[in-house]
Amino acid sequence: MGKDIESLYCRQHGMTILEVVVSLALAGIVLSIALPSIIQSYSRFNETELRKRAARVAVSKAEELSLFAADVLFPSQGKVDDLFWRVDAGGSPGNDLPLAGQKTRLQTYQISVFQGGHSALVSMSITRIHR
Repeated sequence: MGKDIESLYCRQHGMTILEVVVSLALAGIVLSIALPSIIQSYSRFNETELRKRAARVAVSKAEELSLFAADVLFPSQGKVDDLFWRVDAGGSPGNDLPLAGQKTRLQTYQISVFQGGHSALVSMSITRIHR
């Protein structure tokens, strides 16, 4: 009789259909729990990368303003890849200040970067001194 049990044990080499079904059910439960987190993480990563690109465009436009503001007509706008940018100039005649005996004007610029028609991804203001 001991030999019959031993031979029965040795003949079973694969998984039973019940073991396969239980394994698939467990895998499905784990995936259904993990998948929304993975998708949300990927979406946040893409949004962060888009905002980083928008910030680089805004900084680039700020650097251009520091060099060429006198040569630019405002509002100014354009496109870099799939991002749209816009620069508006502010300031009023009341911003004239006497500085070191020279008439000085403060000029504020608003830089916004968009994607499509959505709200601004990045918006920044800079103030420049014009003499």
